[in-house]
Amino acid sequence: MVTAGLTLGRSGQAAVGVGGVTAYRNGFEFSLLAVMREQDRRDRIFRAQHRHSVAEPLEPEFLRIGVRFADGRVATNLAEDQRFPGPDDDFDGPLLRQGGGSGDGRRYETSYWVWPLPPPGPLTLVCEWPAFGIGESRAELDGRAVRDAAEHAFDLF
Repeated sequence: MVTAGLTLGRSGQAAVGVGGVTAYRNGFEFSLLAVMREQDRRDRIFRAQHRHSVAEPLEPEFLRIGVRFADGRVATNLAEDQRFPGPDDDFDGPLLRQGGGSGDGRRYETSYWVWPLPPPGPLTLVCEWPAFGIGESRAELDGRAVRDAAEHAFDLF
C-alpha cells in the first residue's frame, strides 16, 4: 500500500477521492470513491459509468478519470482502446483500466489498474464530473513512492 485518503475533487453536490494505492511489480491499482449529497434513486449515475463505445456522446454524469506520469505520458478512461497491448504492439503506456466496483444510490467505489509503474516524479491523478459541478481537479502522488512500494511486492503462490 502506498497511500490512502486523497481528495481528488469536490463540490457542494459530490466528492471524489482516492481510498488507497497498491503497487505491484508491473503496475499499480487505486480505489476511487465517489459520494453524492443526494441519492440517485434511478441509478442514472451508475449506468453512465459504463460506456459501450467511444462513439456514444459523453454524458455529464460520466466521471472522467486520468493519470499523468512525470514524463508527460497520459491515460484516461476516455480512451477508445483500453486493451493490453500484444507483443508486436509498439506501446509503452500508460494504460488505465476500470476494474470492479460497488455502491448504492449515494456512494460508489471502483478500482482502476494502471500499467506500467510510473517513473520517479509527480504522478498526477485527475478527475472531472460535470453533472456534479466538479471541474478538472487533480492530486499528486510521488511516482518514486509507488515504484519503491512495488519493490516489496511478492508472489503469494
